[in-house]
Amino acid sequence: MKRLRTWLIVLALLGVVAYLALKVFSNPEELSQSFANFEWRLLPLILLLSFLNYIIRFLRWDFYCRKLALKVRRRQNIAIFGAGLVATITPGKAGELVKSFLLKENLGTAVSRSAPMILVERVLDFISLLLLSVAAMLICSLLKSQVATNNLYLIGASIFLVLLIVGLIIATILVKRNISTRFTRFSRILDWIRHFLTTTRSLFDWRTMIVSLGFSLPAWFAECAGFYFTLRGFGLTLPLAMCVFIYCLASIVGALTFLPGGLGGAEASMIGLLHSYGVASPEAVASTVVIRACTLWFAVLVGFIAFSIYNIPIHKKMRNGLLEQRREI
Repeated sequence: MKRLRTWLIVLALLGVVAYLALKVFSNPEELSQSFANFEWRLLPLILLLSFLNYIIRFLRWDFYCRKLALKVRRRQNIAIFGAGLVATITPGKAGELVKSFLLKENLGTAVSRSAPMILVERVLDFISLLLLSVAAMLICSLLKSQVATNNLYLIGASIFLVLLIVGLIIATILVKRNISTRFTRFSRILDWIRHFLTTTRSLFDWRTMIVSLGFSLPAWFAECAGFYFTLRGFGLTLPLAMCVFIYCLASIVGALTFLPGGLGGAEASMIGLLHSYGVASPEAVASTVVIRACTLWFAVLVGFIAFSIYNIPIHKKMRNGLLEQRREI
């Protein structure tokens, strides 16, 4: 656990360096003036909307735990989910696997059983951002707002959804066929894969997906609303739909770069989109700095707090269960 904390701290420091570079390459005087004009009374509201995102996503995580019959206490689950927020700055949020290791440490739950929840979380987040951005783009088009209605974006969204469906079909086929019996030499690895795919498939059940979207869409819309109020704080009056489109598209670009926290990709996309819609560079940079601080870095801060208070006692029954499952992956 100490090594994990050290690794996360190093990633956080690297992220801070990259984040500060955004300010260095902008005009310091104009940027300072933009911050001076910001309505700081809106900051608590923006942070509250970000925190609402974490609360709703925790409810989705808790729903997955109940779905898989993981008997984790609510207090423990809050701490485990909160600790996973530190991994927001890892590439593709892959570091959120820490939640699986914490579940294994406390409940003896095999990683192959809990890791699919993290995979499904990332897929649902991506789908939610995709749906919100497409819906916002269509609304802006109907309202004749100045937003790019590039057909390539719709094509890309369609291709992603098709690939997701094909992937689920392939996973279903692999689960139904007992692949481990065909390759006895690699039976242990294949059993792990089959177990992983079986759990993943159960979470991709259409009823579960509908409930998950019921959590995911409001969660990410809350952060989009935070972006809207951030722009209002700088005196910018972009329509809410346009703010949703910009924030979601920038988040998608940041995720596709697979850089820690989407650093660089998300910021550049957000600044570029704001600038193309008539926002001056200083306000575009300042708005990006504020919203990223209130979403990405606020999540890391909450995660570090959860990590520091994580030391929850492990009951004897849990400890015995963990010892019995040492051989499981």
